[in-house]
Parts: sequence; structure tokens; C-alpha cells
Amino acid sequence: MINRIKKILVKRTIISPWIKETSDWRKDDWRAYLDKTFNELKKTSWTRKFFPDLENLNYEDLDTYPIQYEYPSAPENYPRFLEWKSSGTVKPKVIRFSRRDVIPMIRSIGRFAYNIGKYDAEKGLGITSVEPFATATMVKFGISLIAKKCISIPIYQLEENTKEIVRNAKYDGLVTLVGFLLPFLKKVVSKYDVFKDDAAFILSGDVLTESIVKKIESCIERWGINISIQNFYACAEGGLIAASSTDYRQLIYYPENVGLRILTGKRELIDIMNARKGDVGEAIITIFRELMIPNYALGDLIEVIGYDNSGLPIISV
Repeated sequence: MINRIKKILVKRTIISPWIKETSDWRKDDWRAYLDKTFNELKKTSWTRKFFPDLENLNYEDLDTYPIQYEYPSAPENYPRFLEWKSSGTVKPKVIRFSRRDVIPMIRSIGRFAYNIGKYDAEKGLGITSVEPFATATMVKFGISLIAKKCISIPIYQLEENTKEIVRNAKYDGLVTLVGFLLPFLKKVVSKYDVFKDDAAFILSGDVLTESIVKKIESCIERWGINISIQNFYACAEGGLIAASSTDYRQLIYYPENVGLRILTGKRELIDIMNARKGDVGEAIITIFRELMIPNYALGDLIEVIGYDNSGLPIISV
């Protein structure tokens, strides 16, 4: 998806400077980022067309702004740098990103890779659904950004592509959905040595329960490989929202792509940056794009379980 020269340029000009800039940021710095991003995007022609009332609001005013349950698809003439489809919780939709929209996505993916020690990965493997649906395209885009060499295989073509997977081994990491991992372990990893000793399984798409993790750990222990398990929370509409660093159960909020709020059982909207440990509610996101979408309901239940060293909230989904 991204050739090697472009990959090097993207790392040098977009990702590395961002990692350096944000390395010592605290909660107030990320608050300032959220305020600045909102104030910039509320003025775009696309946002003014769909949400003209945002122009007179600040980011904190979204605590009382109406919740959007319908995803407003970008018009046909919206800039199309990247596009994928989503089957949708309610109905299918096409999600389109401009070149400007993609930059925060690149930054968040790069910072996540850096935080889990895979920023300089040589080889990456993706086991996905089928393009052009979001999970396949997002995974392929993500690993093509970071790994110097990568391949992405649809789960339904796993058997006919096993030789290619083995031929291109060994991998620094695997990105896949939780539901795809165990079949992959059984059909490939149980028979072939395809991962480096310090590789990472980077998982999403379903709740990573303790019983699932124990099953994964029993498999990799049986085969004598040392694998770290990482977890990330993302959505087709907005990209990466939160991800683990040292513990798969603790997902640190990544503010690059979305503002995040919690809708409590009392129908109160709480900015995740103001939330207290133990606050629980539905995930409500503000999608940072040229067509900014405020307070979009994802339908997922999240809980604030702590804060990282910089003060960013840690959630469970």
C-alpha cells in the first residue's frame, strides 16, 4: 500500500517529529491539542456545511451538544485520499478520508508502534477480512506504514497462502482480529516457526477476555515462542481510539484522531479528560476530519480504570 521510499519519508517527516514533540506532553498539553484541533476543523467548508452551529462553540461545549446517531457520509466531491467500507452497526456506509484527515491517523499509528517497541519492525503480518471493508484496509494501511516489509492475507485464503506466509517469515508482529487469531495459530503457528522471539500479537475487533488470553498463552507456551499480547480499540469512522502499552487490559486514550466522551446511565456527557476512575458509559466520539463529526455514538461501553504517567485516561472496553 505504501512503498518503501514513501514509508521512509512518512516516518521522517510526520511520525518521528510527532513522537518527539509529544514525548513529554502532559494532560494539559493534550487538552490544548484537542481545543486547537476542534477550533481548526470547525472552520472548514465541509464542517460549516454539515454542522454550521459548531463555529460558535468550543471543544468543552460538546458536553451539552446533541449526540449523533446517524453517520453523515461525505459527499462524492469530498477529497478522497483513502476510503473503506463498513458493514455498520445499523447500516452499511462508505468512509472517506482526505489527505489532511490521514495525517493524525498516521501519527497515532506511529506513536502506538513506538510505545510497544515495534517502530523499527522489519516484517509485519496481517490476517484480515476482505478489502475494501474497514478492518482489512485499516490493518493493511497500518502495517504498511511501520514494517519495512509486510503482507496481508484474508482469513478465508489462509490455507492457500500458508506457503507465502512461511516464505516471508520471520515476523516482528501480527495484526489481526481476536476471532481470527486462534484459527491462525492452529493452522500456521502450530506447524511453522514464523515469528521472531520478541514478536507481538496486536489484536482488536472483540473484547480480549482473560479466558481468550489464557488460551493464546497456552498455545505460544506449548510451541516455545515468546510473544507479547497487545490490544487496541479503533472504529472504522475515526481510526485508533485507545491502545495498550504494557498490559493488554489497559487501553490508553490516543487523542490524535478523536475526541472522546462518556454518556453515563444518567444521560450525562463527560469529557474523558475530566472523567474519574470508575466512570462508565457509552463511547461518544468527535471525529477529527475536514468534515468534523461531533458527538458520534459508537454503541460501545467503556470504563475509565486509571491514568498513565502523562495523565491520559486508561479505559477498558
